[in-house]
Amino acid sequence: MPGGLGSSVVDPAGFTWDLGGHVVFSHFGEFDRLLAELFTAGELLHHDRSSYIRFRDRWVSYPFQQHLHHLPAEDAEACVHDLLLACRRREQQSPADADFDTWLQGMYGSGLVERFFGPYNSKVWAMTPEQMASSWVAELVAPADAGEVLAALAGAARPARRWGPNATFAFPACGGIRDLAPAGRSPRRPSADRRPRGRRRPGGPHGDARRGRPHRLRPPGGHRPACSGAGMCFSAYARPS
Repeated sequence: MPGGLGSSVVDPAGFTWDLGGHVVFSHFGEFDRLLAELFTAGELLHHDRSSYIRFRDRWVSYPFQQHLHHLPAEDAEACVHDLLLACRRREQQSPADADFDTWLQGMYGSGLVERFFGPYNSKVWAMTPEQMASSWVAELVAPADAGEVLAALAGAARPARRWGPNATFAFPACGGIRDLAPAGRSPRRPSADRRPRGRRRPGGPHGDARRGRPHRLRPPGGHRPACSGAGMCFSAYARPS
């Protein structure tokens, strides 16, 4: 049986709840081939990530540092100014044992650290970036190309395509994260016994029964992220002081 945060439970109403947030993405052909063996085409759905950060009075597309043109003018100016300074200093590499805050300051500048990276990472990891090493987490942070940022601010170009290995991801059409575990399936398992569960949504603001994830606030216009209800869609809240 899969366990820990890689499992799912079914409540008395028949809704499946994942224990933790999960998406399925991979750089490894072996893993992709295993999924193809475990699931038929209709059993595994593929989604485009659609994630936003709530900043002040608006929603900013993820990655935050690549969409500074969506910020209020004063914040955008401060972030771009410090980003350009950081770009000029990048040749002076941080020491290998630098903490995460030092790495962030060197890569993005204090404007972005104060407005986003500091509040966000303190919330996610329950400790400040100064308390964290940079060696293991730095490769998970999206880069910010100064030229592309400036072009987007000027309205001359759209930001680069969605960044990261989870820009697209897969999730079972029925069931939950537990259904991905090889221990719970055999290759090409017949799908006749896989009935859709939890297709209705209960009332109230506290849950999305389709995947057992909390409701996320929607960006203006009623837009819902495409991956809502499909395993994991982070809505990061940066609360500037």
